[in-house]
Amino acid sequence: MQKLVVFPIGAQAFNIPFPFGLGYIAYSPDGIILSKVRRDGPNTGLYKIEFEPTRASLVPGSAGLTSVNGIGASRAKIVVSAGYLRVTECGMYELTLESGRVRKVLDNSDCKYLSAWQSSSLSPDGGRVVAVRRHRVELVDLGAGTVRSLGGGFLEAAWSPNGLWIAALENGGRDGTILFDALSFTRRRELPNSDVVWSPDSRYLLAGRQGFGCDPYWGTLAMMDIESGKLSTIQSSVCKVHDVRIGWVSVTGR
Repeated sequence: MQKLVVFPIGAQAFNIPFPFGLGYIAYSPDGIILSKVRRDGPNTGLYKIEFEPTRASLVPGSAGLTSVNGIGASRAKIVVSAGYLRVTECGMYELTLESGRVRKVLDNSDCKYLSAWQSSSLSPDGGRVVAVRRHRVELVDLGAGTVRSLGGGFLEAAWSPNGLWIAALENGGRDGTILFDALSFTRRRELPNSDVVWSPDSRYLLAGRQGFGCDPYWGTLAMMDIESGKLSTIQSSVCKVHDVRIGWVSVTGR
């Protein structure tokens, strides 16, 4: 059985069992996990996993969702780069949570992995998405269906919860973190390598650090201050991180 390992700040790590095996995983800004369940048939879709108590529910409009790549979420909607079973065209889809309405925003007719948006993040107002495709950061206006490129050479990108920043992880040998001003979309700051996972208060980015003396685990988590670039180790995670699919969750205790 898969489990979520929670690393509190100033307390000991603890585990939360998942109700079933998960596939693609993304974290929403409100601390909920969204997961693609890799099964054919009626259970195939995107599931919302909430905690205290742990419960899973199928996201309205996602039944039959397949080939999931990038997921961006807010309290009102989900934007996902994917296809649907029995549908030959893939693309970027918008799912409205309250009504279950599904709308295709952009086409990706060949359904190939490299043609999909591999990283997606919704703006706090839900009107735009910052996504990475073919190593280019793209700004997508959901209403107009238009795309604007912010530059190439990137692996991931994420909008800050306060709406002021877009963090993007560079590729091409440097692997630094670039902060874009989310109003002007200009480069404002260069920071060390991170996982471009924002803290809820938009002050920090999570950064996984591989530890070669941490066998059998992968490494440790740290928080990076976006003003100074300084890293602070999350002590409960030292040599206990087993998977690099990390995020912030809304959990108050055991």
